[in-house]
This record gives sequence, C-alpha cells and structure tokens, in this order.
Amino acid sequence: MTTTNDPEHIGTNELHEEIIGLKAQIKMLKEMLQEKSEAKKSSISPLPLLTAKQYATVQGISRGLQNKEIAEAMDVSESTVKVHVRSVALKLGVKTREQIMAKCAHLAAMSPEEYLALSGVPQDWIEIPTHEDYAEVTSRIRQRTR
Repeated sequence: MTTTNDPEHIGTNELHEEIIGLKAQIKMLKEMLQEKSEAKKSSISPLPLLTAKQYATVQGISRGLQNKEIAEAMDVSESTVKVHVRSVALKLGVKTREQIMAKCAHLAAMSPEEYLALSGVPQDWIEIPTHEDYAEVTSRIRQRTR
C-alpha cells in the first residue's frame, strides 16, 4: 500500500493508526486539562470564608504560637481564641492545627497587598507591637465586618 495524504486513498491500516494516534493525543490533552483544573482548584483559597479575627488566629497558628500567646497578641481571652481555632478548623474541614497550617500554607507566598485584600488584616498583624497599633487595626477590622 502506498501512503498518501489524500483522505480518499488512505488504507485501512493507516486510518487505524491515525485514529490510535488521535486517541492518544486526546487522552494526553484530557490529562493535561485535568491537571490544570486540579492545580487551579488547589490554588483557590478556601479562606474568604474566614473572618478577620480568624485570619489573625491562623497567623498565630502558622507562627507556632499557643492559644494563650495568640490571645495576648489579639487582646482577647484564651477561650475566644479556642473558639476561633475550632471555627477555622470547621470551615476548612480539618481537625488539627497542623492541618490548618497545611491548608493555609499558600498565604505565606502572597504579597502583603494580596493578603490584605483577601483577609482584611495585614500579614504581620499578630506581631503588632503596641496597643495603639492594635487598636487601629482592630477598628478597621470592626468596620470591615459590620
């Protein structure tokens, strides 16, 4: 059989080979689209569901702080922080602090502007050194959450 580019003169074997090649290409393209779709889904932050105070709690957890330390930084009670931790875990569908950190790991790669736009709090909010700074940020958070 002679190979030709004329579709009317393609032999059965050649046509079969072309179909197999096309099927392989389609499969490869589907796999690439699936991978891109999964990557896009994993890059979408689940965190817009969180409140500004919950973001601050996540920051403390990500820095390895205990509830008492987070409470001191946020000027709230330790039990309030526990409520925030439980709420964050519930919203993210996880059970442990380590799982919270894993779900929120992508936040560290965000620019300060992106983080602020997403969360409503500065990236370094948990490290605010003075009560005056805390009061200013807390005031902005309250205005945002009303």
